[in-house]
Amino acid sequence: MSIVPANTDMAKKIAAVGLLNKFVAHGFEERKAFVQVVIDIYPDFNNLKGVNKLNNFWALREFSINDELEKVLETLKKE
Repeated sequence: MSIVPANTDMAKKIAAVGLLNKFVAHGFEERKAFVQVVIDIYPDFNNLKGVNKLNNFWALREFSINDELEKVLETLKKE
């Protein structure tokens, strides 16, 4: 299935859905496990603001951290 984004904001949202799907495919099926693995790999998120961003990403309400999460996935693939 392919979705053609209508604009930049939609492209970020579509990318976020894809990233979340990849995390779930790696076995992080619960928000808590997702947040923990991201903090372990990317400690910049280990604060209230960072955790809130991760929780909002999980709920598909935060799209500004897509690049950082892509790096986390790259690290997970190497392990």
